[in-house]
Order: sequence, then structure tokens, then C-alpha cells
Amino acid sequence: MRRVADRVGVSDEYICMACSSLGPRYQDSSKVARVHRRFFASLLLFDLINEMPIGKVSQKYEVARGSVQALQTQAASFAGMVATFNKRLGWWAVEALLAPFGSRLDFAVQMDILPLMQISHIRGFRARALYNAGLHSVASLAEATPEEVEAILVKAYPFKAAGGDPSGTITYVKRVESRISKLIVAEAQTYVSNQLMSVARDLSAASAKKRRTSPGASNGARSPRQFTSPISTSKRSRRSLVLKNDDPSMVSPSRDVSPPLQPIPLHLTSPTKPSPLSRASDSPP
Repeated sequence: MRRVADRVGVSDEYICMACSSLGPRYQDSSKVARVHRRFFASLLLFDLINEMPIGKVSQKYEVARGSVQALQTQAASFAGMVATFNKRLGWWAVEALLAPFGSRLDFAVQMDILPLMQISHIRGFRARALYNAGLHSVASLAEATPEEVEAILVKAYPFKAAGGDPSGTITYVKRVESRISKLIVAEAQTYVSNQLMSVARDLSAASAKKRRTSPGASNGARSPRQFTSPISTSKRSRRSLVLKNDDPSMVSPSRDVSPPLQPIPLHLTSPTKPSPLSRASDSPP
């Protein structure tokens, strides 16, 4: 931390003068003052993302609790805007670096328990207790029973009885955590089912798109058998079709077959009795 302070320009002399009676003179809007104020705010946020409670952070830096929460919200919003800006510009490396950092600032947790923070009833100390108990993801949380979650949360509860009978406090804690554990498990199961349905919809849409864009498909569907009109066939196919239809063996027995047509005679008169015209043509002149 000391090396970071030297790099950004934080000096011990300025801090000592600002803490002395001459402090108001050094609380100006100069560049040096802005550097020191930003470094002070970064130290406060660093303790928050390391899962230090807000009350302890407020006592450590002697800042009001509301001011700490306002600084946390502003930093998380700014980190999200910068991540979106880098995504629009195509700077994927910077966007991948800042996107989880904004979520860490919003929830004030470390990176390892960030997946558990997707459940609305889980906050810092509960997420850490569940992670230490072996529930590292929402899927593992959905597979657990409310009784198992309740036992983990009651064991890791940060509040203890200051005096008197501690049995009343323990009973109250068990009653609260029993209700919260049921809500946590139910929400985790709903989240997992929604994710599975979303994946199924994406897979079905991708398969439908693949079928539409596959070669040989027309109008979104492909008929298994195509009807070919006899008009478009070649001469050879038409000849084979006629011969096939004329073959009696190829005709169904239940079908009525008309008798074949008789050939048209070329001579209108009988061949044994020649016509006068033919006799006249055959006689010599």
C-alpha cells in the first residue's frame, strides 16, 4: 500500500499539515488535495470489498455510515458505466476487468463468493458462511435442503447475547434463519430452473436456424418425395410408360381393361371385287 501511495503522489507532509491546526488552509481544490482525497476514498473502498462490515469501516475512518454507503453506491455505478463504455468500444479486456469489480463494490464482497450474491436473501456474512460450508454456487445451493442451510447460517451468525439468558437470543436467531433458509433454497431452485429453460430455448432456436439455413432446403421445409409430371419426362421415359401401361401383366386385376382399338382399314372396298375406276386404269389405251 505504501508503494501505491508513493506512485500516486501521496506525501506524509501534506497529511500532517492537513491534520494540524493549519488543516482548513490545505483543504482546497488543488490537484494535491484531490489526489489525497481520492486515495483516502480508495482505502475505504478497499476495506469494504475485503468484507469488512460497514460499521467497522465507519469507525476506522471516522466517517458517517451514510457517507460510506453513498461512496459505495457511487463507485459501483461508475464502475458499471465504465465497463459498459469499454464494451461498446470493443475493449473486451478492460470490460472483463471492470465488470466483476463493479459487482464487488455493489455487494462489498470478494470474488470467490460473488456467484452466491445472485440470490436476493444472501448478503456478505451469509454468503461467506455458505461458501466455507462447501456451497460454492447457486446450483449446489439449490440441491441443499432448508435444514442444512439453516444449520450453517445459525452456526455462523455474527450476533451473540450480551447478557442474561442466551437461550432467548438463540431461539430468535433460529426462527429468523429458518424462514430465510427456506426462501434462499426456493429462490435458488427457481433461478436454476429459469437458467435451464433459457438454455433450452437457445438450443431450440439455434437448431431451427440451422435447419432453415441448411443446403437444399426451400421455404423452410423439405418434402421427402417429389412428384414428377409425365409431361416433363423424356421421349424414352414416355415410351416406357406407354409400353408399361399396354402390358396386361402390369395391370391390376380389379381394374376394367377396355379392348384394344382395331386398326383403321386402308381400302374402303373389298379386294376381291375391283372398282370400275381400277379396271379402267388397268386397261390399255
